[in-house]
Amino acid sequence: MLDTGGQNDCRAQTIPSGLLSGRAVSRRIVFSLPHITRLEQAGAFPRRRILGPARIAWSADEITAWMQSKLNARGACPFYGPTPLLGTQDRFLSKRDVSRLVVYSGRHIDTLERSGRFPRRIAIGAHRRVYLAREIAHWIATRPTALPGDTA
Repeated sequence: MLDTGGQNDCRAQTIPSGLLSGRAVSRRIVFSLPHITRLEQAGAFPRRRILGPARIAWSADEITAWMQSKLNARGACPFYGPTPLLGTQDRFLSKRDVSRLVVYSGRHIDTLERSGRFPRRIAIGAHRRVYLAREIAHWIATRPTALPGDTA
């Protein structure tokens, strides 16, 4: 029998389902790369992998797990049912992005959210709240043509 001398068996190492560039991670979670670096240094975000002298990437699985933990902390959404399981296609949206999609002002979105007529935000940092793109798309597809009290 071959003794590996205590080295890790390559089959025991987990291989990520995909790698994401810094730009792809930034688009997916709505954080800038410098802020992602600060979160990494604080141990609050998955670590990057160094692929070469000038190339870095993150595991898509680890990013999805980080996003899922933030979504689980928020809980269920009244428009989407229980907390969904995220996949690699899911992403977060800023309020500005949501405002462009639904053609409502940020203030009107806040009013709808407070009254329970819009998906709830997800806290991803001390002062940062985002929306799940899938929930916004579902809300757009199922909303009535005019909500009572809408003036926009």
